[in-house]
Parts: sequence; structure tokens; C-alpha cells
Amino acid sequence: MDISTKIKLLIQDTLQREGLKIYKITYQKEESNKVLRIVIEGENKLTADDCAAAYKKINPILEENNLIDEPHILEVSTRMSEEK
Repeated sequence: MDISTKIKLLIQDTLQREGLKIYKITYQKEESNKVLRIVIEGENKLTADDCAAAYKKINPILEENNLIDEPHILEVSTRMSEEK
């Protein structure tokens, strides 16, 4: 099972309780950093505050489960920001 699938399984229930869904998860090298990007969507238009709230829910889960053992950047964004 790849890292994106493992992460999805870990966080999807938490996000669903907040009325959010995972649109896409990517983990890749960008310049000199590894970036874990989680793109979310919801029934209504999401704001930066929604992304920040999702980040605060997701980050502790990822840290507790220690799936990524190298330094990385976690980004949470909306599907709409991906389509621009």
C-alpha cells in the first residue's frame, strides 16, 4: 500500500466528521523539500479557515502514526485552489 493510501485511510473519518472529503493526496519532492499535499473538498465553498482547521485535525494524526520518517511540509488546500 502506498503512502497516500495509508494517509487517506488514517484521516478520512476525521475529515468526514467535519463535512470534508479528500479529493487528492500527493507526496513528492519539490525543489529541496518533500511536500505532502492534501486537497480537500466539501459541500460548500471552503475557505482558508477550513483548510487551517483541517490541518489542525490532520497533523496530530500523522505525527502520532509516524508514517513519514523524513522532514516534510504538510499543505492542506481546497480543490478549487488546485483548479486555478
